[in-house]
Amino acid sequence: MNSAYFAFKAILKRRSSTFFISLIWASGLFSIASVQRLDKGLTEGIINQVESTDLLIAAKGSPTQSIFANIFHVDQPTGNIKHEEAERIIKEYNLQDVRRIAYGDNYEGFRILGCDSSTWNHLNHKRFEGDYPSSPNEVLIGSKVCQLTRLEIGDEFYGSHGLVSHSHESMKYRVCGVVESNNLIWNSLIFSNLSAVWKAHEKYDSNYTAILARVDNPIQKLLIPRKIQEMNSVMAISPALEINNILGWINQGVKVLRGVSSLFLITAIFNMFFFLQSHIKERLGDYALLISLGASWFKIAKIVLWQNIFIGLIAIILTYTGLFALWLSLDHIHLFGEIIEKNYFWDFLQDAYWVLGVLFLAFLTSIGPWVWLQRIPLHRALADS
Repeated sequence: MNSAYFAFKAILKRRSSTFFISLIWASGLFSIASVQRLDKGLTEGIINQVESTDLLIAAKGSPTQSIFANIFHVDQPTGNIKHEEAERIIKEYNLQDVRRIAYGDNYEGFRILGCDSSTWNHLNHKRFEGDYPSSPNEVLIGSKVCQLTRLEIGDEFYGSHGLVSHSHESMKYRVCGVVESNNLIWNSLIFSNLSAVWKAHEKYDSNYTAILARVDNPIQKLLIPRKIQEMNSVMAISPALEINNILGWINQGVKVLRGVSSLFLITAIFNMFFFLQSHIKERLGDYALLISLGASWFKIAKIVLWQNIFIGLIAIILTYTGLFALWLSLDHIHLFGEIIEKNYFWDFLQDAYWVLGVLFLAFLTSIGPWVWLQRIPLHRALADS
């Protein structure tokens, strides 16, 4: 009888135990694989979005909140900064690649971001249809906005004030273009001219929400933020320094989760070892019969090993099922779902070490029960059966 077939029939008779052990093993593997993907995707997404932004000028408040609001667009801004003061700082410090932004209304929860052409140059688009906004009433929408709201080029809509449902019926927007960016955050925004935001909120005059800029001199990157804060009423921060702190917090959390994952795997290894021993005790007569019919100890060893391999394969299938479910759910996670780069989810090369680890553990945990089996007097087991 084929060793793999015999092993398959053996674990099939204990379906509930097999599934339970596979599920424990899959829990550990899923934890490792998902943490690896989320860590890598979140880190890459953060770095991509912060790239080429050396300086952020915003209203005074929490630096972290300001970064999430003005760079990642997932939080409330700390306030507005005066137009005259912002323009004076830009000229005084000779800032490069300046991007002026101002928060406007929203449509069905998607923010309308007033910006200039410098911001559009950072969209990093892989698909673009239509035109950029050329008048206060025209907007460019991200691909996710287009998909979920079903807005198309030429459609018109009214924005709601801030993040609430108070509608600006005097301010009608018309979609002039659709953009799909490689940076997921841009796909969830509606882009308008700065003048559109100022027109919808006349009481704020022509203020900005934030200024983003590049600083070419490495020394000035460190010195300029402090100088600006000392001499002006605004907050100036280096996104790179703040992001390093955020990534440090993330790394600490990753270490904790990896430790928990390791405990799951250790539990699964012990469960598999005892599962095989229990199975051998129950099927001792079958093994004794195989030996009496001429089967070698090597063939018995292969049967024991194949049982572990099948359990490991079931665990791998359950792991990828969980990863697929996580991948689908990321779009519904409000905060980090828009930041995480999802391209890393199906890079199977990163899984090679734990897939090979599963096969190695399958081999390792089969040695003990096989050695234990050889010490049992099979003639007595045959007589008992």
